[in-house]
Amino acid sequence: MMWAVALQCTAAQASERLPRAALVAGSPLPPTAAMLSVLHNKLAAGYHLLEDPAMVRELESLERERTPEQLVHEALREALQRMRRLALEDVLRTLQEAEPHLQQLPPTPSGRALLAAVAARRAHVALVLGETAQATEAMQRALSAEPDLSLDQAQEPPTLVELLERVRSGLREAPPARLRITTDPPGALIVLGGRPLGHAPLLVPVPADTAVVVWAVQDGYHTRNVTVRAAAGEHPLSVEIRLDPLPRTQQLRPLIDALRGASPRTRSDAAKALIPALGVDAVVLVQRGPGERPRLEIFGAPPRFAAGVPDGLELRMPPAPPPPRRRVPPWLFGVAGAVLGAGIATGVFLAVPK
Repeated sequence: MMWAVALQCTAAQASERLPRAALVAGSPLPPTAAMLSVLHNKLAAGYHLLEDPAMVRELESLERERTPEQLVHEALREALQRMRRLALEDVLRTLQEAEPHLQQLPPTPSGRALLAAVAARRAHVALVLGETAQATEAMQRALSAEPDLSLDQAQEPPTLVELLERVRSGLREAPPARLRITTDPPGALIVLGGRPLGHAPLLVPVPADTAVVVWAVQDGYHTRNVTVRAAAGEHPLSVEIRLDPLPRTQQLRPLIDALRGASPRTRSDAAKALIPALGVDAVVLVQRGPGERPRLEIFGAPPRFAAGVPDGLELRMPPAPPPPRRRVPPWLFGVAGAVLGAGIATGVFLAVPK
């Protein structure tokens, strides 16, 4: 029993001494699942591999969940198809189901254009149903997201084009109102109509009695937009925007993508940025090479195989950087110049006939 305990402790201590490493599937030829399983078994003898399931899935697979933009694009395409069949209730249900994804669109030109397109489609349905107030509010939302919105007169019904211009004109004549915007966490960047206005808390002038889209953007958090309506008067409308933190996998995604997309010359720098972010000692980039054999490139600490490198495992370490050039102190040039000058003067003195 004592021997068993001693062996367990020794194994645990050996495991603790192994450097921590993470496998990253490269592109455009990522390793297969079977290939990764074999590599895990072989590398486990020299590395303590990352175990977080969510992070492992992010690092070792190129498949990702669909973005809010993709989900809204899909909903809008489906809504347009149902609109052609005049299935208005289905159109409204499709757009309503897309609302949570709509509120996560970024305030980029493409994100704002997508929100405006969905809002304009809502206005179209409301016009067909004879709901003028709802159509006006939806078009206000569209113009708040994209102030330069235009509709194709050859494709859109004249009533929708007329509504757009009527709402645009009404926004110019609307009395002023104010929003007092705060965010949780505080300090998020506030964006209206594609214009960054500053960091919350912020007091913002807006058209009164108008649907206004307000964006809040903060590093490490999901972007969110809300639609509010402020009444004219001296008292501003208080708006608090709560932001949800991004999962750690999404926070590190730009660094992971940078490594996958790096050229051979810049790959080492990309790996150096990812290693401390993951909290590991090394990153092993895995790609599928000729003959379906894995190609492994190691950045950071090398593996510690007690019994040598396992059979069939080809490891490639990046070349070591050249040693830094030793810099000569500036004062040494002055000393050398003084010595040389003294030598020349002595030679001249001795050469003069006496």
